[in-house]
Amino acid sequence: MLSDWIPLMSSVVVAAAAFGGVVLTNRRADEREREKHRRDQLATAVGELLAGVEEASRQVISMQKAAAQYQRETGQPALHLGKLAAELTPASEVFDALMTQVQVARYRVELLEPRLEVPVLQLISWCLLQARPAILDQKVELSTFQKAQHAEMQALIEAYRTMR
Repeated sequence: MLSDWIPLMSSVVVAAAAFGGVVLTNRRADEREREKHRRDQLATAVGELLAGVEEASRQVISMQKAAAQYQRETGQPALHLGKLAAELTPASEVFDALMTQVQVARYRVELLEPRLEVPVLQLISWCLLQARPAILDQKVELSTFQKAQHAEMQALIEAYRTMR
């Protein structure tokens, strides 16, 4: 009688082990797929952030040229008594819109990977610092800001690469 139950019990144990193996394999595959999707989203967000910062930098250069032209034509600085000249308002609004897009990308990056918060904030701060002298028409070499911003971009890219 016991000899009849031994093969049945062993087949039940083997079937349970096989089922457990299938469940664990599926769970690991799901985890790998979720991680791959998160990495893809992070790569997209970092790309959007870098592209937005680069576009904002180009807008700063155009704002600097417009501020210099305004000062040559009118003899007054573009920012006078805390008010921006009407001629520079559209360029400033474009810059603000670009920086809004950059901030949205920043939040996506930080939500997906909190370890990238510091490099992202440093990159954005250089972009904002670059805009200040452009509007104030201060004689600051923008290439200095661009070099620092490029270094921060490289630091962000390197931080992203080391996460993998």
